[in-house]
Amino acid sequence: MGLTRAMMDHGLGSHRYREALIPSGDMHIVLSVWEAEDTSAPVLVFMPGTMTHPLVYAECLDNLADRGTTVVGVPLELLADLLTFDTRPITSGTIRVPLHV
Repeated sequence: MGLTRAMMDHGLGSHRYREALIPSGDMHIVLSVWEAEDTSAPVLVFMPGTMTHPLVYAECLDNLADRGTTVVGVPLELLADLLTFDTRPITSGTIRVPLHV
């Protein structure tokens, strides 16, 4: 939990923040968790669309937890190595999009 300790040491931490480890093969996925006081609170899974770490949004996510929502941040940049992408070129027959007029 080195990141959590470093944040607290520099005044960036939150009493609501912790990290949860999920084993995945020979590595661990580290989830960022901001816990609401109520254990029956709704849970929001937060995945930054910019491939950054959820801690970049710590102030916002901490505010959500203060208001009663538990937030679980998924660090997508760490998962990128686990994802497989289809690299075949897209042709006009590959994608069918319904048109609404």
